[in-house]
This record gives sequence, C-alpha cells and structure tokens, in this order.
Amino acid sequence: MNNSHLFKIRNNAINIIFILFWIGGILSFSIENDIFTENNWAGGIFLYLASLIILLNHKKNNIFILVCVGLFGFLIEIIGSSYHFPFGEYYYTSELGIGLFEVPFSLFSAWIIISVFVIQILNYSNVSKKQWWLIGPILMIIVDLIIEPVAVGPMNAWVWINEGLYYGVPISNFIGWGVVSLPIFIFIQKFYDVEKKQSIIPFAVISFFVVVSIIKALLSPIIIFIIICLFVIFRKKINA
Repeated sequence: MNNSHLFKIRNNAINIIFILFWIGGILSFSIENDIFTENNWAGGIFLYLASLIILLNHKKNNIFILVCVGLFGFLIEIIGSSYHFPFGEYYYTSELGIGLFEVPFSLFSAWIIISVFVIQILNYSNVSKKQWWLIGPILMIIVDLIIEPVAVGPMNAWVWINEGLYYGVPISNFIGWGVVSLPIFIFIQKFYDVEKKQSIIPFAVISFFVVVSIIKALLSPIIIFIIICLFVIFRKKINA
C-alpha cells in the first residue's frame, strides 16, 4: 500500500469523523437528550477537526501562513479576554474545551477556519488580491455577524458582560474584529498563495451556525449568509 493511498484513507477517515460531529452538533440543538447535550468537549473537537482538514488541504507555505494566523488570533483572544481590548469585556465558558489563560485552544482553529472562509469568498468572487487587505476585514466582520448570535445564545460559548443591541453583542466586538483582521489580511495578501483546490470545510462550519440559526429562529444570521452567497454568485457571473 503506497503513501498516497494511506493519505487518502486518513483524509477520508478525518472527513467522516468531522461529518459525524457536524450532524451530532445539529442534533444537540434539535433534540432534548443528554446524549447530545451533555458533551462540552465536542465543540472544541469539531473546530480542531475542521482546521486540521483545512491545513491538510493546503501547500506547506500556506500551512505556515495559516498557523501564524491562528496563533496571532489566539494571542489576541488572550489579550482580549484578560484586558477587554479590542473586543470588549467578555469571558469564555467551558463549551469550547480546555485552554490557556481562560481562552480555549480551539480559538486557534476558529481563526484559521474563518480566515480561510473569507479567503475563499474573495477568491471565488474574483476580488483582486490587491484589495484583500481592505475587503477581507469587512468580510470577517460580516461572518462574525453570523457566528455571534449562535455562539452567545444557544451555544453559550462566551458571555458578554456589557451587552449590545445585536443579540446582546456590543459594537466594540465588531470594531475589534475589523482592527484585528486588518493585519491578518495584510499578511495573507502578501504571503498566501491562492490554491485552485479548496476544501469545503470552512463553508461547512459556517453553514453549521446558519442551520442552528434556522432551528433557533435567529433571522439576521440567515439573511446575512444568503446575502454572502448571492454576492459570490453575482460576482462569479459578471466576471465569467
């Protein structure tokens, strides 16, 4: 059995496990049963699996870039959680697993996943790479508008001390996302090599939040997700 075949078996196995976690996560918000609800470890594993699959589907140079993005995001989360800057005052619950300085390690994975999802939007929408530093942070904020209502509501992954108007999320959070995403996408624009073959995993993770929004009747994330999809389709058509 050659190495390529072993790699294919490994990748398929990881993908299947990810799918099972995706389905299990949806069921946890759909069925009132301890089998699905009493598993605080599952959210973190779900994010670890997603980021692992994403990294396995990238070239070595891009893997290094994305790991740097994940580490930078994780460091900012530690600063944000400890000093309430730049996002505002919040704290993490145990839903995303163990961490460091009260920040779950899975946040490293989350920053990779969301960043790659935005990279894919930029790529599929034929946005000039020269504009990534500007459009990327805006899209990061928009994606966070999808994630936050579920994360602070049904998922209870983190808690905002000073609640805001958008599902209890303060505007400082979205300003913070823009500020943090700016250096990330300046870095990505300069060093990330766009790859033709892209994993569907980032889309699957964001769609998870959309499905939960549907189950829990959270309207805004659904509308925002539809707008993103229409934007990509429209840009594809006019640039075809």
